[in-house]
Amino acid sequence: MKFFDTVAIVCDSSMLALANTLRAFLEQMCLQANLYHLIQHQQAIAFFADQACKYEYLVLCCHGTGSEVSEMMIRIDVSKQKDGNPERDDGWERAVVALRPSNIPQLLYNFKGHILSLGCGSGREPFGKAFLAAGCQKVQDSTLK
Repeated sequence: MKFFDTVAIVCDSSMLALANTLRAFLEQMCLQANLYHLIQHQQAIAFFADQACKYEYLVLCCHGTGSEVSEMMIRIDVSKQKDGNPERDDGWERAVVALRPSNIPQLLYNFKGHILSLGCGSGREPFGKAFLAAGCQKVQDSTLK
């Protein structure tokens, strides 16, 4: 990293305190750190599709779950409007945006930077391979050799 590199920190409500602390630290190191507190399903999908590619570094402050490849996910807890109309006050329900090794290349568009994922188990080889398949230059803490 060098001065003024761009960093996007992504979190859900469960990791907001950690993400804020990380952002403050990175800003003290003269990096341009932006925090994305993902709350709504469509906001999360849009971030990975349109915003992530504008950053040199992407830090995922989200929980990781699953021990088998088919169960593995980086979990982002959000809300989703049942009828798809985000303008409505009612009809919201809890939902999960699941970054899985099988869907990362489809969700993360044109990202050519570096990924650092802080979720438990998210440094395992299937995640590393998926992020590299999506175009990432480097995946930090993966088990790839």
